[in-house]
Amino acid sequence: MLATTWWRAASQGDVDGLDRVLALESNEDWLHQNYYGYTALHLCVWGGHVTATAFLLGAGADPNDCVHKPSDVRVHGISPLHLATRDGHADVVRLLLAFGAAADERFLGRTPLQVASEYGYFEIVELLVRHGAAIDAQDMDGRSSLHSVAAWGYARVARLFLDHGASVHLFDAKGTSALFAAAKGGDATTTTLLRRTGARLHNVQSPTTLHRVFADALEGWILQCKDHDALLDLVGRLNDGGPLAALSVLVLNGFVLEALRLVLAVGLHPTHQTTFLSALAAWAADYDQPTLVQFCHDCGV
Repeated sequence: MLATTWWRAASQGDVDGLDRVLALESNEDWLHQNYYGYTALHLCVWGGHVTATAFLLGAGADPNDCVHKPSDVRVHGISPLHLATRDGHADVVRLLLAFGAAADERFLGRTPLQVASEYGYFEIVELLVRHGAAIDAQDMDGRSSLHSVAAWGYARVARLFLDHGASVHLFDAKGTSALFAAAKGGDATTTTLLRRTGARLHNVQSPTTLHRVFADALEGWILQCKDHDALLDLVGRLNDGGPLAALSVLVLNGFVLEALRLVLAVGLHPTHQTTFLSALAAWAADYDQPTLVQFCHDCGV
């Protein structure tokens, strides 16, 4: 009977109801009782009930007590902070942090900051960062919070991370960077922001010396090229429907020079090198660029 009473009160954020349960119970054990895998705090947090959450925390509820429901992998082991973050309850997140919630607790390999980043919850991200959450923590796929906001085009959140020292040089398990994630998503604002902060054009984690020389030699020339149609033609030849496809969208949207730099960087991946050089050589010949033709020839094409 007691369990169903606090379950109902917690689900509804009923502070008076929770207070009555507390008055009936001589100790605080009920605060830690598990009913269908959830405590009263889990239910208040899940519902975004700020006042009720504050009441339970003040009464002694554990802000780090995770859901215990082995039959449901979607929630088993999730912390109150993860629940609040996932559902965008910023005021509840603020309360939990104030009462000692672990900012870097992982659920399914991700921290609350990584979850907030994926959804673009600026206020929650700001709360977590100011509370000392690990900005450069990487999930099981090697993705950092900056990777997520770059991929989804959350430029404001990306700027917040960069202002707090987030690294632009991290690579995920596939060897791609936040810069590539932003470009692939077609977000010119975040792409520019990352470049200005020092993100390297090379998409692969450990480019060979040839890759570096090749990119450095071409980048200066591209910056000087004013022929928009010629640049579009180059992207068209390099775009084989694979990883270069999304980058051509940037060019079509007028973000020409940055897109070309990124196209070059992706093209320098070892698996694309021969195709890339061949396409570039043919393009250089058609547009009377003897220096580029010779360079491609020197690279083995």
